[in-house]
Amino acid sequence: MPTDSSGLPRCEKDMRLVTIESCAPGMKLGKAVLTEHGQVLLGYGYELTQPVILRLRNMGIHQLYIDDPRTDDIIVEETIREETRRLVHGSLQQCMDYVRAGGPAGGGRVVTFSRLVSDSVKHIVDDIVANRNMPIVHIRATAATGDKLEHHFVNNALNVSVFATKLAMAEGAAADELRTVCAAALFHDIGKLLVPQELLSKRTRLSDEDLRTLRRHAELGYRLLKDDGSVSLVAAQCALQHHERVDGLGYPFGLRGNAIHPYAKLIGMIDAYDALVSHRSYRNAMLPHEAMDYLYANVESAYDRGKVEQFRNKVAIFPPGTTVTLNTGEKGVVSRLDSSCLQRPTIRVLTNPNGEELKIPYELQLAKHLNIMIRSVGDIRSYAG
Repeated sequence: MPTDSSGLPRCEKDMRLVTIESCAPGMKLGKAVLTEHGQVLLGYGYELTQPVILRLRNMGIHQLYIDDPRTDDIIVEETIREETRRLVHGSLQQCMDYVRAGGPAGGGRVVTFSRLVSDSVKHIVDDIVANRNMPIVHIRATAATGDKLEHHFVNNALNVSVFATKLAMAEGAAADELRTVCAAALFHDIGKLLVPQELLSKRTRLSDEDLRTLRRHAELGYRLLKDDGSVSLVAAQCALQHHERVDGLGYPFGLRGNAIHPYAKLIGMIDAYDALVSHRSYRNAMLPHEAMDYLYANVESAYDRGKVEQFRNKVAIFPPGTTVTLNTGEKGVVSRLDSSCLQRPTIRVLTNPNGEELKIPYELQLAKHLNIMIRSVGDIRSYAG
């Protein structure tokens, strides 16, 4: 991502975020699509064709930034720099290779988890501290890969680490604690690399035996991190406990309330949110506000109330640049956030309920029109550049 002279994220303009299903031939990219190695696959301004759209979908890309002059004054900010995203992606890919090669049991101590992610942790924490007043924005997958497990593992780890670090900072954690939380979040699902991979992409309902096998990832991740010995015990505990519930009905041990590490509670809640708003082989993604409603519906049973409320107050579920359809049938783009209610941003309305493009778009403050809701995300096809 472009940066200013200080190296911090620079605001992007002239683009909007749309789902891959809403992309049409003739649309031009507002932001490059990268390979899993951080190389540019499709550059800024590339004109999409139908074969390219299909290929991107098959490579795990669900959303794209599209160039659109109607939104050239809307500022799209990123929580972390593009440089950091690439660094984290590469580090986690190396972690996957390390695990597949046998991990700590593979012989030799030249490679450790700590060495693989130390730079990534530093960059994530530095970016978040430098932008402490920016709301959290869910990081969209704009890197293409043919490995669906890698795609899920990397993007989930990145989002959970960014969200957890941001919330820990809001709770007053010192710099060393932020690094601990960040590393724990990056590794929380490392055990999934050790369960049968077909279970992670299965399209049909999992059997009881499948569920028992899949749930072993928590203990497998704990043992893997503990045997490696290079990361904090907190990281290993979070891998073990992030599926525990405050009511004692979680796994693997049915821990209850304060018996669960505070960071495991935090990471488990964020992991659930990220899973709900992400596409899976067996279901489509939820809308962000639907996922937030799910967290609230499970407060005091699965999740800690204070952490859910902190999360709601810090996350921008519909960040600027997001293409939306309203319950009125009108379509538009999120133009800015309302600091008093991040869940109800201002929308630049671009089409009428019949889908006809407005000659003069207008701004609609959802915080002042409580009867108007966002019905879906990423569905404007009228502009093709």
